[in-house]
Amino acid sequence: MCRPKWFSGRVISGSLRRNLCDAVTSKRLLGYVRSFQAACGVSAAGRVGNAPLHALFTAASALGDEAFYTVALPLCAWVLDLELGRRLAFFWASTYYAGQAAKDKTSWGKKKSPNQKRNTPTGVRTRDLGFIRAALYQRSSGSWYGLPSTHTMGSLIPLFLVACHSRRGSGSGSSGCDGNDCSLLEGGAADVVGDSSYPTAGVLLWACLAWSSAIATSRLYMGVHSIPDVLAGYLLGGFLLTFWLAFGGAVDAFIVGNPMAWLVVLGGAGGAILAYPCPKKWTNSFGDTVIIVATAAGFLEACCLLHRGGRGDGGGGGGTGDVTLQVLQGVHLLSSGRAEGYGWGALLGDGRRCGVGFLVLLPMRSVLKLVSKGALSAVLARSPSWPKGETPRRNLVDIPSKVVVYGCMGFSSCYFVPSLWLYFGLEKE
Repeated sequence: MCRPKWFSGRVISGSLRRNLCDAVTSKRLLGYVRSFQAACGVSAAGRVGNAPLHALFTAASALGDEAFYTVALPLCAWVLDLELGRRLAFFWASTYYAGQAAKDKTSWGKKKSPNQKRNTPTGVRTRDLGFIRAALYQRSSGSWYGLPSTHTMGSLIPLFLVACHSRRGSGSGSSGCDGNDCSLLEGGAADVVGDSSYPTAGVLLWACLAWSSAIATSRLYMGVHSIPDVLAGYLLGGFLLTFWLAFGGAVDAFIVGNPMAWLVVLGGAGGAILAYPCPKKWTNSFGDTVIIVATAAGFLEACCLLHRGGRGDGGGGGGTGDVTLQVLQGVHLLSSGRAEGYGWGALLGDGRRCGVGFLVLLPMRSVLKLVSKGALSAVLARSPSWPKGETPRRNLVDIPSKVVVYGCMGFSSCYFVPSLWLYFGLEKE
């Protein structure tokens, strides 16, 4: 019987708790997932019969990974718009933190998930699946809890960004948010669907819905989530999307306008990591959450520093922060007017800048990871209070290492990389 922690105690009676557990993990719902997998060509032994569908769902599942959004955040800041990058950092970090914390707090396992019959290499070979990635998903599916599906929650990110930009495209907002003027709910649904001044919003909306549907169904196809997991992900993700549409403008205005914003970002990220409900047994959810929070916090810290330098608060007008901010604003497609007449030359310029950026970030990640984990392990291993269990050891070594590595990557993507563009003369086409 499933016994999630938040159903225990006096909050919900025993009979109601059993009824809710039985409803969520009913054989009928699991049967629907098995039927969906069978319709997509997956046999009972886990062998793939429809290669195109398998490739589609494997790619869609990868679009919801933490690694994808770790790459998407700097790309958004380098190519599209710095404000959208900040909005992406807000929504991405809060969405995944809420979902992953809910998983580890409830400890709702996936013991009855349809993929459990095929989640080990027995009877399933990597070449039968066709993609190593799918086999890895099956073998690692027991290393985190299921409800809610954070992939489903993260699939709403493109819809959130389209809503943000369509509000600006309709003339109701601006690149520089001013308090509640950036509240996207004021413009109504027409701003999201599109109007005559922003005709592509409707197309982008349908693309976002297709994106979200593909990611959600891919989790069912892979067998790593059930229908209640996906529905819970949509409910929680929809709530957070509504929240950030309503109050994201005020938060963004605070980030770019308050000289103490850097301290709030730093304290908020640190407090969130310390307050995370760590399970007794190590799960990937905690490590992934730290990666996301650290990346977003580093990125927002850089934004605070850039705008502080641009205002002359301690940085002086024309300082490094001001110049870097001008470089970023000059190459953005959505705020600099470069989108009009965008051609091969502009595409080549964006490719060079992004290439330089990733040539900096990827080696930085490898070096910082090696140094931080090695140093922490060497120092803490000599301590007489060095724990013996895997979970406390990973909490003491892996978590601080991820904070350092991905915090530096997020900060560098927004602050140091544009400075390198200026140094190499890449700020122009």
